[in-house]
Amino acid sequence: MAEDHTNDLANSPAFRLDQPIPKGVVAIEASAGTGKTFTLASLAVRLILEEEVPIAQVLLVTFTRAAAAELAERVRARLLRCGSALAAAIDGHYPDSGALLEYSLAGPEVGQDLLRSRLSLAQRALSEFDSATISTIHGFAQQMLGLMGRTALHDQDAELADDGGQLLRQVINDLLVEHALDGSMPPQALDQAKILAAANLIQSNAGIAVAPDLLADHQELSTMAEPDLALVTARLRLVEESLRRCRVLRQTSKSMSFDDLLTSLRDVLCSPESSPGDLSEGVGPVESARAALRSRFSVALIDEFQDTDAVQWQIFDALFGSGSENPRLVLVGDPKQAIYSFRGADIHTYRAAIATAQHHFTLDTNWRSDAGVLNGLAALFQGLRFGSADIVFRPVRASPLRQKSALTVQVGPPIAPVAVRIPAFEEQLKSAPAQRAVARDCALHIADLLDRGLIPTTAGSVSPEESESSELRPVEPRDIAILLKAKSEAPDLQRQLQMLGIDSVVMGAGSVLESPARRVAGAIPSLGRAARRTRCQRVPAEGAGRKRGTATSVGSSRWRAEPHRHRSL
Repeated sequence: MAEDHTNDLANSPAFRLDQPIPKGVVAIEASAGTGKTFTLASLAVRLILEEEVPIAQVLLVTFTRAAAAELAERVRARLLRCGSALAAAIDGHYPDSGALLEYSLAGPEVGQDLLRSRLSLAQRALSEFDSATISTIHGFAQQMLGLMGRTALHDQDAELADDGGQLLRQVINDLLVEHALDGSMPPQALDQAKILAAANLIQSNAGIAVAPDLLADHQELSTMAEPDLALVTARLRLVEESLRRCRVLRQTSKSMSFDDLLTSLRDVLCSPESSPGDLSEGVGPVESARAALRSRFSVALIDEFQDTDAVQWQIFDALFGSGSENPRLVLVGDPKQAIYSFRGADIHTYRAAIATAQHHFTLDTNWRSDAGVLNGLAALFQGLRFGSADIVFRPVRASPLRQKSALTVQVGPPIAPVAVRIPAFEEQLKSAPAQRAVARDCALHIADLLDRGLIPTTAGSVSPEESESSELRPVEPRDIAILLKAKSEAPDLQRQLQMLGIDSVVMGAGSVLESPARRVAGAIPSLGRAARRTRCQRVPAEGAGRKRGTATSVGSSRWRAEPHRHRSL
């Protein structure tokens, strides 16, 4: 049984790129902006150049294809930089001590023989870069199942079907229609949303037990004598039947879902010997295949580990953790993101996995945000725990290049980097008027930022050091993002911004067919017909400008008088 290390998390030391790489299972907790990808790429390079691990035996896994492509490019770039630093060091030109990775590999204390050896390793890794496995978890599973050949416990002729869960939804809908027509189930049991949620959960986490509150809401449970009575039992039967039908359809159509890929690999790695073969020497073909997979990689580095579910963790643990004779696994993630279950994340899986780690670290420097923002957030969240004693808010420090605020003002008082705005109402308001008042306050605050705010002209496109020495420009609408709790809040806020002459774009707020653009598109044919009858009159530009300018009395009219200079929010 693995030793519980969850209490170690609260006092985890900071991870440094120039420290020895620990053996075994290593957990690194990393908040947004602390350099997760940089750290992983640097660790991969150190393993290749310091420990002489062939690049083909280093596995890097992340969540999306775009992230995998970025990670691959980062590893290649770090190899190139370290190769250049090693070549220069051989000629007596050593890297700056501030470049921790390059300095640790090619500093003045490294002998000439070792410098030449590491340069040769860097050149070989670059020439063999196409043999590296830098992939998503599904791409990795597909590759491993392909290597296993006929030993894999799935139809090798099956094609991967990326249907986004459409098959399961269709099967459930058909099943509910059948039961609604024949009356074999009580009508209240035919709840599509609850059945789909439970089926998705079981499909992604084979072998789990479904809690009653997933199949029935609180009001329904409160009216039952026992939670496992008719309603829950009926819905569970529907879930099981829908999953059975999905499996049959997958088999007959010779297709596999992404979840099927993972469960197939997990079953091979974790199930008892189940394939026929010569067992005279005590080792069957499945166990031989497992050993072959374990020997394929010397170390695995997992990015965005907070997005890992139970099946994925069972795969990693079987290959590189407790199932391996020589565990070598690095887990990098942010548990604060796992609590929201984004992308199938499972906080319980995260905590169970981290508890198996022998070494715990944090990344304690934020390279993205100004010191004022980080200090303000620390004041708000210091001591906060996120649903568990070992998931705590950890303050991070700003990088030396982010000590000054990038946001300044041309006139008036400074703008706080973090502010909690609480509108004071003279009387208690109902929900809708209160929401409009909050939207108005937010719009006025944005107008103030646009009127007085200044940022470097190169903000976001170069390093903070270069940004600090660049000229200043006014804050523009394109520099501002507004995050809302619900899309229903967007229309009020957008109307308030429009009243102040500020254009904005709402993202993720429904179908484009319901947007203002759809209404404009619908008017285009009639405009074309009108144009055939008569010429269009020109509208003076200054007229439109005056109308926008008189829509508000907030601050100067610089950003309203020159709308062509700004993109939408």
